[in-house]
Amino acid sequence: MSNTTIVSGQIATWQSHLQVYFKIIKEVSAKDRPVLVFEDDFDLEADAPSLLKEALSSLPDDWEVFLLGHANMQCKRVHPNICKALFFYCAFAYMVRNSTVAKKLINWSNTEIGQVADAFWLPYIGNGSLIVYAADPHHIAMQDRQQFGSDIPASGPISVVKLRNPISKILKA
Repeated sequence: MSNTTIVSGQIATWQSHLQVYFKIIKEVSAKDRPVLVFEDDFDLEADAPSLLKEALSSLPDDWEVFLLGHANMQCKRVHPNICKALFFYCAFAYMVRNSTVAKKLINWSNTEIGQVADAFWLPYIGNGSLIVYAADPHHIAMQDRQQFGSDIPASGPISVVKLRNPISKILKA
């Protein structure tokens, strides 16, 4: 990421993800349960809750982060609807397993300079320090930035995912 310009929207997103990790440690750590993290620009399949419940039942026991929404995933299939992440863009919907994982994410984040919220995960995924699985196919998608607007410009070859029955379409009806 050193040769990539980071814009203020990306820094704000990174800071909001960090705030969520601190909140997990402060408010959830006693229960130490998984926490859903969503950015504000996502859409989901109308039947996403049942699809995700099915995916969670197939999730390997060693998971630390479970990506529900992502782009340009490179992964190794471990189940028909789950893969082990190797590389991706845009963690805009995911689960953090517990406060221990949240502490890892905070410690690995370079808090001196702004970052892209999920880009700092990649070296740790690569060396096996962070175990990330992904729903694939995913049932949560980033909204089309051209249609809905964004303060974060396209930062990579991110293609818009077409959902079968998006909730945004149902809500517009």
